[in-house]
Amino acid sequence: MKYLKTGDGFSYWKFCHSLEYQAIQKNFIRAVDSLQIESIMAILKVHTYHIDSHIQMSDMAKSGEDMQVAAELIETALHGMEAAFDSHFSLLSPMNRLEYKYQEN
Repeated sequence: MKYLKTGDGFSYWKFCHSLEYQAIQKNFIRAVDSLQIESIMAILKVHTYHIDSHIQMSDMAKSGEDMQVAAELIETALHGMEAAFDSHFSLLSPMNRLEYKYQEN
């Protein structure tokens, strides 16, 4: 996570993806586009905290009416995102902002 600026009394932040994460993300997008569930599961096996894979698998679990697994996958995704927070960033503070104009956010 990277601090961007302060404006209008708010602190603006952005999630930053490493080159490795970007490569994993490309593999994930290919797997989703081709509907290869096994490929998404393989990504999760190697990269335990790949957020989009957790969200995608949660949607699939929800479609199969396995709400407990769906919830666990979302909880793990949230934990992964929280682990990336800067020590000065608080999701609970209304003074911190993540602008949606950045794809990573």
